[in-house]
Amino acid sequence: MQHRELGDDAGERARSVLAAVMIAEPPVLLADEPGASLDIRHRLELLRRLRAMATDRILVVVMHDLETALRQCDRIVVMAAGRVALDGAPQTVLANPGFDAAFGVAFQRVAIDPTRGPLLPDAASLPPARL
Repeated sequence: MQHRELGDDAGERARSVLAAVMIAEPPVLLADEPGASLDIRHRLELLRRLRAMATDRILVVVMHDLETALRQCDRIVVMAAGRVALDGAPQTVLANPGFDAAFGVAFQRVAIDPTRGPLLPDAASLPPARL
């Protein structure tokens, strides 16, 4: 088996870290901006793998990408001024008037026709990535 050092490839580092976590099988996973430096395909694949690992453990993900968080997470906790402003299912949190207030932005909600597909693919639709 040939050994080589990990390069500067963010995807390679992310896969290595995920492999180490999978081997350790911790009861709680804390992920701060997982895949932030990855392209969309690899970011979604990483989130898919983390979700799969969360079936028998606690998974907490910190994410500033609202679109991805609302589509990929089962529960959203919005923090504002160091406190929990909203907590619940994605659609419940998104529909809450406090969502806009928490970010200080007036968001425009746009309905997406699922037959035409959202621009952000579902992580489950991706082919398996190499780990």
